[in-house]
Amino acid sequence: MCISMSKKKTYKHSKNTKTKKEVGVIAKDSNSLVDYLAFLPGILMCAMLVLVLILDFAMPGMAEKQYEDFPNIFTVMDYVIIAGGLIFIGIAAKRKELRFEKTDVLFAGFALLILISTFVNGFDLVTIDGVPYRYIGIFNMLAFMLIYMGVTRSIKRESFGRYILIGYLIAADLIGLAALYDRASGGIAAFHNKKEISAIFFNGNHYGYFLMMAGLIGLAYYLFAEKKPAIFGAASAGLNLIILAINHSLGSILAFIVVFVCTGLLILIKDRAYIKKFGMLAAVLLVALIAAFVASPSLRAEFTGLASDIGAILNKTAEGSAGHRRLQMWRLTRGYIAEKPLLGYGCEGIALMLYEAMKVSDPHCEPLAYAAYYGIPAVILYMAGVIGVIVTSIRRMDTGGVQQKAACMAAAGYFISSFVGVGMFYTLPFYFIFLGLSLKR
Repeated sequence: MCISMSKKKTYKHSKNTKTKKEVGVIAKDSNSLVDYLAFLPGILMCAMLVLVLILDFAMPGMAEKQYEDFPNIFTVMDYVIIAGGLIFIGIAAKRKELRFEKTDVLFAGFALLILISTFVNGFDLVTIDGVPYRYIGIFNMLAFMLIYMGVTRSIKRESFGRYILIGYLIAADLIGLAALYDRASGGIAAFHNKKEISAIFFNGNHYGYFLMMAGLIGLAYYLFAEKKPAIFGAASAGLNLIILAINHSLGSILAFIVVFVCTGLLILIKDRAYIKKFGMLAAVLLVALIAAFVASPSLRAEFTGLASDIGAILNKTAEGSAGHRRLQMWRLTRGYIAEKPLLGYGCEGIALMLYEAMKVSDPHCEPLAYAAYYGIPAVILYMAGVIGVIVTSIRRMDTGGVQQKAACMAAAGYFISSFVGVGMFYTLPFYFIFLGLSLKR
């Protein structure tokens, strides 16, 4: 504040009175604290992945201990994130700065039905902690919506959103390079004895979800960023998509293709400035896909198997083994849902029944699982909420930065892949973080 020399005034301050400059410094520091709290979910989840990778390299015995240590590390990070998120909400509520979106009503309805279903079906350790291996209980689901998504979207600093997405790509690149090193040398025992190439994850399909999101974020940076971030995005996408082809998780590959094609259509409709860049990228990816299809018998078998399964379903001759037995899982789950359509069986309430019938504890379709756990109205609210977030983000595409676009593409990819996927403690949090960043203003 400037005071004219011709109008000098003397101000007397009591010991308890702060100057405007002091108040401004305090407000700035307080805002920094709030922004760091909103930054916690994304950056700590990225740090978790790097920490587990380091342990897999450095600690003997991680081949056996990873199934206990990885969930424990997540639990510690989760507690810190939840504590920080609750502090954030308290400060923002006191300042009357809490942000609300129209989709909050839908997620609030989903959360309410989760709680009602839990009270009706009862509490136990599985309800609270989730099934061992997946480790997603009801409190995790509530935290994912309220804090991982709700608090993350309140980040104000543009750099913090960038750090989360670049941090995710760096973690993905390090894991990918380690996976290639192990594939060449067999030197990382913790990566072995798993289905397909899995790296630090427990299953190849789970790594597929992770790779697909990394590929979409990298391509978004190539398309919408400039210079060094664009080059880094292209290199990261190339690395992770090559590993995804080796991994050949078909659901993740198809989700990537769908989101990529939809991105091209949106560019054509809303912002043709990127159309040349997109066309060049599409040509490169098409050639790469054809080359991978020709060179990889396993990838070729996945696509031919899919075509065969689709034909059998259309001709009504499909057997339960279709889709790696998913069709049988879905039929069983549909029967369970029909028995309790309104409030379901509670969190993981069908796990034991499915395991006794098929030796798996999840239907490998997240929306179907939510319908069985919490009821049909709950899954309708959940899906409407997610679609609402994605549509809102697309509508803001003209004013949103590269971070918003990248996060929206990753979240949309995960949502599509979730129809043939399983929610895990190390991938589902990122999905909600990316949903939050999709709404960042």
